[in-house]
Amino acid sequence: MKQILIISGSSQANSQSLKISEYLRDVLNKDAEISQILDLNKTYLPILKSQEAKNWPQIESQLNWAQAMIWVIPEWNGGANPSIKNMLLYANSDLIGHKPVLLVGVSAGRGGFYPLMEIRTSGHKDTRYLIIPENIVVNNCHKALNTLELNKSDTDYDLKLRINYSLSILKLYQENLNKLRQSKLIDHKTYPFGM
Repeated sequence: MKQILIISGSSQANSQSLKISEYLRDVLNKDAEISQILDLNKTYLPILKSQEAKNWPQIESQLNWAQAMIWVIPEWNGGANPSIKNMLLYANSDLIGHKPVLLVGVSAGRGGFYPLMEIRTSGHKDTRYLIIPENIVVNNCHKALNTLELNKSDTDYDLKLRINYSLSILKLYQENLNKLRQSKLIDHKTYPFGM
């Protein structure tokens, strides 16, 4: 059984990121996978651990439960939403290390690529999460993924096919990285930080 955590990285209520997260959950659950959504709008974390983080135990529990993750990241002013980056400052390699991550960029226009580039270049040295080579970009998000059906006449038909493909690749990474995490090779006590 696959345990996939979908993180809706928007700090806004009723966001398009949450809509897309729910779409991904519904696709996964059609195949009898177990997936959960972590909505960063509802589970606020103080910036840079500056105050008591009342929601952290819930988030920590979900990150620990996950065998794979999907990060749905809205583009804000050409970059990644700060909520997802802030969450990564709380996490450590024992929680998310050597777990595969599928990145999903979200844009109301024709963007969505820059958040993925930003996340790919920072944050993983010490937390050791593994971003898989596949990613998804949802442009014009208000018009996309509004129905679960796969219909050739839909304008987002190709996007839905790409999502199905990317999810199948994520599941394969998850199976193989589970073996790595269960092995005796990983030693975060001796090597707590990346180089």
